Amino acid sequence: MIFFRFLRDVCGSYLYFVMFVAVTFLYVSGSFYISHVLEGLRDQKNGIISAERMVNVSSNILNDYQNITNDVSKLTAFIQSDDKVTVEEIKKFVHDELLHSDTFSYIKKDDSFVLGYIVVPEDNYSALISDNVNSLSGELTFSDSSSKYYINLTKNNPDDVVVQGPVISAKSHALIIFCRQAVYVGKEYWGYIGVLVDFYKLLESIKLTAEDDIFVYAIRASIYKGSHDFIWGDSTLFKRKGAGVIQKSIFFGKQRWDMALRVKDRALSSNFYIKFISVMSGLWLITLMMGYYLVSFVYTSRRNNDKDRLTDTMYHENFFKIVKRQLKNQYEHGFVVVELTLFKQINSCYDYSVGDAMLKEATKNIRVCLSYTDMVCRIGSEFIIFIPKIKSTIDVERVQADLSEVLNTDIKYGNFSINLGAVVGSCNTISHGRDFHNLMHIVNEEMFEQKKRRGTFSQVTDCKSTRVKPKQG
Repeated sequence: MIFFRFLRDVCGSYLYFVMFVAVTFLYVSGSFYISHVLEGLRDQKNGIISAERMVNVSSNILNDYQNITNDVSKLTAFIQSDDKVTVEEIKKFVHDELLHSDTFSYIKKDDSFVLGYIVVPEDNYSALISDNVNSLSGELTFSDSSSKYYINLTKNNPDDVVVQGPVISAKSHALIIFCRQAVYVGKEYWGYIGVLVDFYKLLESIKLTAEDDIFVYAIRASIYKGSHDFIWGDSTLFKRKGAGVIQKSIFFGKQRWDMALRVKDRALSSNFYIKFISVMSGLWLITLMMGYYLVSFVYTSRRNNDKDRLTDTMYHENFFKIVKRQLKNQYEHGFVVVELTLFKQINSCYDYSVGDAMLKEATKNIRVCLSYTDMVCRIGSEFIIFIPKIKSTIDVERVQADLSEVLNTDIKYGNFSINLGAVVGSCNTISHGRDFHNLMHIVNEEMFEQKKRRGTFSQVTDCKSTRVKPKQG
């Protein structure tokens, strides 16, 4: 209760606090709901752009592989066209048609991923054809078990370009991909040819890095019968199924590469979320302000309906509801009724503005004699005062005496001293019971007797009979 009283004192009314809680709750709930919906839309959008990106990346890699396959096919066809072709003739063909052709040199003008070609007739290494023969000569070793496995795989699949790698070079630690194809002249095995590809330059040619502004990537390739894998990029992508990860397998003949990518956390929506929070906070503040003014308007309207605008006393209907409800509880209460018998004459002799001023002054004098728990309402020139929770009849009689004294004192207004001719009556539940109508009847009888004694029980219209007199001196 203390907490709510504090809020009432701070906010001025419970209504402001309720408005604040309601607006905040609605906006927090709405923000979470909208955020959830937007996250769903974001995930859906991320899934679409991830799928599109995966298609583009895989297509680019396969296109490069197809270019390699086309070159290998050209070289194979050249060898098969002449069963007595020499290694020197093969070198000249590669230099003229493959390494330095106008079209191909334009494609790999600055970033060629093809390092060179190898010619291995009858499985005996014969030639390395490259612009960097010296740097590559130490990279070629075909005696290890992994190379032997892929060479046999090449022999057994003459229609495919068999891919081995990426293989880490023991000398330069470069990543090299070996692309081999078996050559048969007629039905006789001639040997095999190969293309050496720089893995990093292959990725560079399709502008693929491990991480860009939007995506994170990974590539996994099986090495030597799938006994172990080569992984480039973020290896955790292959462990996170779902969670926005897109995976796809691409095949180079008998070799399979697994590719994975995902949208970086909030990569596309971080700025949007900042704007969303800013907009929702702004709307929350605007709604609070509008709610504040609305509550103020409602509160003021209700206050105007509950209060007499002239004297700021309670509206009589609300007053009677509260009083009748209070009379039903276990406490004792009292009533004091004040009638300003000369009020109508003052309005007639002077002006309504003077009468209004007298009512305000009378209200001020009445409040001086009351406690903050007492309630006052005005009906015309009559004031009804409710004194709750009295201890004895003396509490009511004391208020009656104080009011009779202060309200029968002349009030100075301009050059005049005006007496309102107040008649004050009282009753209480201790002596007179709890029936509201009976209590009011008792007070009226008492006030009627007072007016008879004063000679003011009849309506008087002659200003000379009033107690309005000029200010002396």
